[in-house]
Amino acid sequence: MAAENSRGRAGAELDDMQPLIGHEDANTEDEEEDVLQLRGYLDRSKKFRFRRNVFVLAGIAVLVVAIIVSAHFWKKHRRTLRILQVTTQEPHFFPEHKPKRVQIKYGPMKVPGHGHHDGMKNFKLKDVAPPCRGCMIVWMHAGLEFMHGGEAEPKHGMWLHHTVLQNNARPAAKGCWDGNKEKEGKKERFFASGNEKTVADLGVNGTEKVGYWFGEKDHMSMSTELMNMNKESQTAVLTLTFEYIPYQPHDFSSTTPIWMDIGGCHSSVPVPSDRSLFEVESPVWTSTINGRIATVLGHLHDGGERLSLHRDSKEVCEIKAVYGMKNEFEHHEPGMDMSHITSMSTCNDAGRLTVGEEWMLKAHYNLDKYEPMLNGHGQPEPIMGIDIMYVIKD
Repeated sequence: MAAENSRGRAGAELDDMQPLIGHEDANTEDEEEDVLQLRGYLDRSKKFRFRRNVFVLAGIAVLVVAIIVSAHFWKKHRRTLRILQVTTQEPHFFPEHKPKRVQIKYGPMKVPGHGHHDGMKNFKLKDVAPPCRGCMIVWMHAGLEFMHGGEAEPKHGMWLHHTVLQNNARPAAKGCWDGNKEKEGKKERFFASGNEKTVADLGVNGTEKVGYWFGEKDHMSMSTELMNMNKESQTAVLTLTFEYIPYQPHDFSSTTPIWMDIGGCHSSVPVPSDRSLFEVESPVWTSTINGRIATVLGHLHDGGERLSLHRDSKEVCEIKAVYGMKNEFEHHEPGMDMSHITSMSTCNDAGRLTVGEEWMLKAHYNLDKYEPMLNGHGQPEPIMGIDIMYVIKD
């Protein structure tokens, strides 16, 4: 009887403990679930860190590649085009202001033979050391030489297709026409020349107290395109000669360049396929300034005869092309003038600009008389027609 009572008490105790045992099992399941959740979180955290590290490493790799490519480009760019020589020359004008004249040579410019890219190559410098700062430039001229000396001319198969100097610290006084609207944001282009190599004589042989002011904070860039008609590549040097007064005399006036272009924002235009005698007009520009036009320079390609500048439909300036230089490297059509443009006249009497006037430039071409530039397929190259008006604002 005692044993039965003992088993009864034990059984009762076991019965009483069953809820506790079940509770412990429930806790164990909850803990396992928490562990599984923790493991899942840790796995997701590891994956996130892994992906983050991959992105970071990929970003670092891209940055390193960009730095290497940029450094390579910078070294190549610097090696390709740089200042080779600066020569001091005897100044010609305004001796009372102690002027200076320097010639700067940029190069080397290696141009491919005519069988590659039609023998054309563009060279650009975004940061060009100017001839001076805080100075009044009164005279500018561009030339082309071979690397080892001697002028590079069409008779040698080499052209200065064009070179343009731009002041990146100043906005252009006139925008350019792009399609059906005027486009702003251009910087001030203050000098340009082609193979005609026209002198920008702003002081008009020392008779006009006029120049182009280049300030202490102004910034110059340059774009130059050369053409090579030889089969073999040629290496040339661009020369830029400046005469300037190293300060601004109180009685001198600074000019604002106005760029007139038959191509609007694009400079060059295709030759008409159905005509050999034609005119190409620039978009009309409505003047936004008042002032006197000190001088006008012009640029045409071979085949061009003259440029005419019009104010309210009336011609006020004519710039004529002069031909004379021949090129023994080309094949010419019988009966055509085989010479190339050697110079262009200038205008020193174009009058004034007034706000609201309509200005337009015409380029006159005669391909029956003068042979145009041809590409590697024997077709005419696109043509240009540009005037730069140097204006003294009121």
